[in-house]
Amino acid sequence: MSLPGMSAFGVRFPELAARETRSILSLQPRDGLPAGNYGFLELYCEDPDCDCRRVLLQVRSADDPDRILATINYGWESVEFYTQWIHGDRETAAEIRSAALDPINPQSELAPALLRLFREVVLQDPAYIERLARHYRMFKDATRRSAKVPLPTIPPRSDAPSPFPADPSSTSSTPPAPSLQKIDDAVLALLHLTRFRDGQGHSAVIRAWKHQDWNALDRLHERGLIGDPRIKTKSVVLTEEGQELARELFQKLFGP
Repeated sequence: MSLPGMSAFGVRFPELAARETRSILSLQPRDGLPAGNYGFLELYCEDPDCDCRRVLLQVRSADDPDRILATINYGWESVEFYTQWIHGDRETAAEIRSAALDPINPQSELAPALLRLFREVVLQDPAYIERLARHYRMFKDATRRSAKVPLPTIPPRSDAPSPFPADPSSTSSTPPAPSLQKIDDAVLALLHLTRFRDGQGHSAVIRAWKHQDWNALDRLHERGLIGDPRIKTKSVVLTEEGQELARELFQKLFGP
Protein backbone atom coordinates (compact mmCIF):
# COMPACT_ATOMS: atom_id res chain seq x y z
CA MET A 1 0.00 0.00 0.00
CA SER A 2 1.24 3.49 -0.85
CA LEU A 3 0.52 6.76 0.95
CA PRO A 4 0.38 10.36 -0.35
CA GLY A 5 3.93 11.26 -1.36
CA MET A 6 5.27 7.85 -0.28
CA SER A 7 5.72 4.58 -2.17
CA ALA A 8 6.72 1.10 -1.15
CA PHE A 9 10.31 0.04 -1.68
CA GLY A 10 8.91 -3.02 -3.45
CA VAL A 11 7.42 -0.83 -6.18
CA ARG A 12 10.89 -0.07 -7.55
CA PHE A 13 12.83 -3.06 -6.25
CA PRO A 14 10.39 -6.00 -5.95
CA GLU A 15 12.94 -8.82 -5.89
CA LEU A 16 15.24 -7.09 -3.39
CA ALA A 17 12.24 -6.22 -1.19
CA ALA A 18 11.19 -9.87 -1.22
CA ARG A 19 14.64 -10.85 0.08
CA GLU A 20 15.38 -8.00 2.47
CA THR A 21 12.07 -6.94 4.02
CA ARG A 22 12.38 -7.57 7.76
CA SER A 23 9.95 -9.86 9.53
CA ILE A 24 9.75 -11.11 13.10
CA LEU A 25 8.36 -14.54 13.95
CA SER A 26 6.99 -14.56 17.49
CA LEU A 27 6.28 -18.11 18.65
CA GLN A 28 4.69 -16.97 21.91
CA PRO A 29 2.48 -13.99 22.80
CA ARG A 30 4.62 -11.00 23.74
CA ASP A 31 3.55 -7.89 25.64
CA GLY A 32 -0.04 -8.20 24.47
CA LEU A 33 1.01 -9.10 20.92
CA PRO A 34 -0.35 -12.45 19.66
CA ALA A 35 2.08 -15.04 18.36
CA GLY A 36 2.60 -14.66 14.63
CA ASN A 37 4.82 -13.51 11.77
CA TYR A 38 5.00 -9.72 11.48
CA GLY A 39 6.48 -7.99 8.45
CA PHE A 40 7.86 -4.43 8.38
CA LEU A 41 7.20 -3.07 4.87
CA GLU A 42 9.22 -0.02 3.88
CA LEU A 43 7.83 3.15 2.26
CA TYR A 44 10.00 6.08 1.18
CA CYS A 45 9.38 9.66 0.04
CA GLU A 46 8.79 10.11 -3.71
CA ASP A 47 9.86 13.78 -3.80
CA PRO A 48 13.18 13.85 -5.69
CA ASP A 49 14.18 17.12 -3.99
CA CYS A 50 13.48 15.94 -0.43
CA ASP A 51 16.28 14.45 1.67
CA CYS A 52 14.31 13.44 4.76
CA ARG A 53 16.33 10.26 5.44
CA ARG A 54 13.49 8.40 7.08
CA VAL A 55 11.23 5.44 6.42
CA LEU A 56 7.58 4.71 7.09
CA LEU A 57 7.13 1.09 8.07
CA GLN A 58 3.77 -0.57 7.61
CA VAL A 59 3.51 -3.57 9.92
CA ARG A 60 1.36 -6.44 8.71
CA SER A 61 0.73 -9.99 9.81
CA ALA A 62 1.15 -13.07 7.63
CA ASP A 63 -2.30 -14.17 8.83
CA ASP A 64 -3.95 -10.98 7.51
CA PRO A 65 -1.53 -9.25 5.10
CA ASP A 66 -4.10 -6.75 3.80
CA ARG A 67 -4.55 -5.14 7.23
CA ILE A 68 -2.09 -2.52 8.42
CA LEU A 69 -1.46 -3.11 12.12
CA ALA A 70 0.90 -0.18 12.69
CA THR A 71 2.64 2.62 10.80
CA ILE A 72 6.02 3.50 12.29
CA ASN A 73 7.98 6.65 11.43
CA TYR A 74 11.72 6.11 11.86
CA GLY A 75 14.89 8.02 10.95
CA TRP A 76 18.44 6.74 11.39
CA GLU A 77 20.27 10.09 11.37
CA SER A 78 20.99 12.24 14.44
CA VAL A 79 18.39 14.24 16.36
CA GLU A 80 20.25 17.38 15.20
CA PHE A 81 19.72 16.40 11.56
CA TYR A 82 15.95 16.02 11.98
CA THR A 83 15.70 19.15 14.13
CA GLN A 84 17.14 21.13 11.22
CA TRP A 85 14.99 19.27 8.67
CA ILE A 86 11.75 20.11 10.51
CA HIS A 87 12.74 23.69 11.21
CA GLY A 88 13.76 23.50 14.87
CA ASP A 89 11.19 21.15 16.44
CA ARG A 90 13.60 19.07 18.52
CA GLU A 91 10.86 17.14 20.33
CA THR A 92 9.42 15.80 17.07
CA ALA A 93 12.96 15.17 15.81
CA ALA A 94 13.66 13.01 18.87
CA GLU A 95 10.48 11.03 18.20
CA ILE A 96 11.57 10.32 14.63
CA ARG A 97 15.03 9.22 15.77
CA SER A 98 13.69 6.85 18.43
CA ALA A 99 10.81 5.60 16.19
CA ALA A 100 7.21 6.64 16.75
CA LEU A 101 3.71 5.75 15.61
CA ASP A 102 2.79 8.06 12.75
CA PRO A 103 -0.25 10.12 13.87
CA ILE A 104 -1.92 10.49 10.45
CA ASN A 105 -1.60 6.94 9.12
CA PRO A 106 -3.31 3.64 9.99
CA GLN A 107 -2.82 2.16 13.45
CA SER A 108 -4.51 -0.74 15.23
CA GLU A 109 -4.92 -1.74 18.86
CA LEU A 110 -1.68 -3.70 18.45
CA ALA A 111 0.32 -0.66 17.29
CA PRO A 112 1.88 0.23 20.71
CA ALA A 113 3.07 -3.36 21.22
CA LEU A 114 4.47 -3.47 17.67
CA LEU A 115 6.33 -0.20 18.26
CA ARG A 116 7.92 -1.68 21.39
CA LEU A 117 8.86 -4.80 19.41
CA PHE A 118 10.45 -2.61 16.75
CA ARG A 119 12.43 -0.59 19.29
CA GLU A 120 13.48 -3.45 21.56
CA VAL A 121 14.23 -6.10 18.93
CA VAL A 122 14.46 -4.82 15.36
CA LEU A 123 16.46 -1.65 16.09
CA GLN A 124 19.01 -3.61 18.07
CA ASP A 125 20.37 -4.91 14.76
CA PRO A 126 22.87 -2.37 13.33
CA ALA A 127 22.91 -4.24 10.01
CA TYR A 128 19.17 -3.63 9.61
CA ILE A 129 19.55 0.09 10.26
CA GLU A 130 22.27 0.24 7.60
CA ARG A 131 19.97 -1.70 5.28
CA LEU A 132 17.25 0.92 5.68
CA ALA A 133 19.75 3.68 4.88
CA ARG A 134 20.93 1.74 1.82
CA HIS A 135 17.36 1.15 0.63
CA TYR A 136 16.64 4.85 1.08
CA ARG A 137 19.62 5.84 -1.07
CA MET A 138 18.65 3.34 -3.77
CA PHE A 139 15.03 4.53 -3.76
CA LYS A 140 16.01 8.21 -3.91
CA ASP A 141 18.47 7.62 -6.74
CA ALA A 142 15.78 5.81 -8.71
CA THR A 143 13.26 8.58 -7.98
CA ARG A 144 15.63 11.29 -9.17
CA ARG A 145 16.49 9.38 -12.33
CA SER A 146 12.84 8.80 -13.20
CA ALA A 147 12.05 12.48 -12.56
CA LYS A 148 14.58 13.41 -15.26
CA VAL A 149 14.15 10.56 -17.74
CA PRO A 150 10.86 8.61 -17.93
CA LEU A 151 11.55 4.93 -17.41
CA PRO A 152 9.95 2.41 -19.79
CA THR A 153 7.02 0.43 -18.48
CA ILE A 154 8.19 -3.11 -17.80
CA PRO A 155 5.51 -5.72 -17.10
CA PRO A 156 6.07 -7.63 -13.87
CA ARG A 157 7.63 -11.09 -14.13
CA SER A 158 5.15 -13.83 -13.46
CA ASP A 159 7.90 -15.88 -11.81
CA ALA A 160 9.21 -13.10 -9.55
CA PRO A 161 9.66 -14.31 -5.96
CA SER A 162 7.01 -13.16 -3.51
CA PRO A 163 7.61 -14.58 -0.02
CA PHE A 164 5.88 -12.88 2.90
CA PRO A 165 5.90 -10.01 3.57
CA ALA A 166 5.38 -8.75 0.01
CA ASP A 167 3.59 -5.49 -0.70
CA PRO A 168 0.60 -5.94 -3.06
CA SER A 169 1.81 -2.88 -4.96
CA SER A 170 5.23 -4.40 -5.61
CA THR A 171 4.20 -5.90 -8.95
CA SER A 172 3.37 -2.55 -10.52
CA SER A 173 5.65 -0.73 -12.92
CA THR A 174 7.61 2.33 -11.85
CA PRO A 175 5.04 5.09 -11.11
CA PRO A 176 5.33 8.62 -12.46
CA ALA A 177 6.53 11.39 -10.17
CA PRO A 178 3.66 12.51 -7.90
CA SER A 179 1.82 15.79 -8.44
CA LEU A 180 3.02 18.29 -5.83
CA GLN A 181 -0.23 20.25 -6.27
CA LYS A 182 -2.28 17.16 -5.38
CA ILE A 183 -0.02 16.46 -2.40
CA ASP A 184 -0.43 20.05 -1.19
CA ASP A 185 -4.22 19.81 -1.61
CA ALA A 186 -4.33 16.60 0.42
CA VAL A 187 -2.12 18.07 3.16
CA LEU A 188 -4.26 21.21 3.39
CA ALA A 189 -7.42 19.05 3.57
CA LEU A 190 -5.87 17.05 6.44
CA LEU A 191 -5.02 20.28 8.23
CA HIS A 192 -8.76 21.02 8.13
CA LEU A 193 -9.37 17.62 9.73
CA THR A 194 -7.03 18.32 12.68
CA ARG A 195 -7.92 22.00 13.15
CA PHE A 196 -8.73 23.52 16.55
CA ARG A 197 -9.35 26.97 18.01
CA ASP A 198 -6.52 28.49 20.05
CA GLY A 199 -7.34 31.47 22.28
CA GLN A 200 -10.52 33.45 22.90
CA GLY A 201 -12.31 36.39 21.40
CA HIS A 202 -10.64 38.51 18.74
CA SER A 203 -7.22 37.03 19.51
CA ALA A 204 -8.34 33.46 18.73
CA VAL A 205 -6.75 31.71 15.75
CA ILE A 206 -7.40 28.42 14.00
CA ARG A 207 -4.51 26.00 14.26
CA ALA A 208 -3.87 22.46 13.03
CA TRP A 209 -1.36 19.81 14.00
CA LYS A 210 1.55 19.95 11.57
CA HIS A 211 2.48 16.26 11.40
CA GLN A 212 2.54 16.48 7.61
CA ASP A 213 5.11 16.53 4.84
CA TRP A 214 7.42 19.46 5.64
CA ASN A 215 8.05 20.37 2.03
CA ALA A 216 4.31 20.63 1.45
CA LEU A 217 3.93 22.82 4.56
CA ASP A 218 6.63 25.14 3.24
CA ARG A 219 4.82 25.44 -0.10
CA LEU A 220 1.48 26.15 1.63
CA HIS A 221 3.18 28.87 3.69
CA GLU A 222 4.63 30.44 0.54
CA ARG A 223 1.09 30.58 -0.88
CA GLY A 224 -0.14 32.39 2.22
CA LEU A 225 -2.45 29.57 3.32
CA ILE A 226 -0.76 28.79 6.65
CA GLY A 227 1.60 30.47 9.08
CA ASP A 228 5.32 29.80 9.21
CA PRO A 229 5.84 26.06 9.93
CA ARG A 230 9.39 26.80 11.10
CA ILE A 231 8.07 28.20 14.40
CA LYS A 232 8.85 25.79 17.25
CA THR A 233 5.32 24.58 17.92
CA LYS A 234 3.57 21.34 17.05
CA SER A 235 0.76 23.20 15.31
CA VAL A 236 0.50 25.76 12.55
CA VAL A 237 -1.93 28.67 12.05
CA LEU A 238 -4.35 28.52 9.11
CA THR A 239 -4.99 31.89 7.48
CA GLU A 240 -8.57 32.84 6.60
CA GLU A 241 -7.90 31.97 2.97
CA GLY A 242 -6.30 28.71 4.07
CA GLN A 243 -9.27 27.81 6.28
CA GLU A 244 -11.73 28.32 3.43
CA LEU A 245 -9.68 26.40 0.87
CA ALA A 246 -8.94 23.61 3.37
CA ARG A 247 -12.68 23.22 4.01
CA GLU A 248 -13.41 23.04 0.27
CA LEU A 249 -10.64 20.52 -0.39
CA PHE A 250 -11.68 18.35 2.55
CA GLN A 251 -15.21 18.12 1.18
CA LYS A 252 -13.90 17.49 -2.34
CA LEU A 253 -11.43 14.76 -1.35
CA PHE A 254 -13.18 13.09 1.58
CA GLY A 255 -16.82 14.15 1.43
CA PRO A 256 -19.72 11.86 0.51
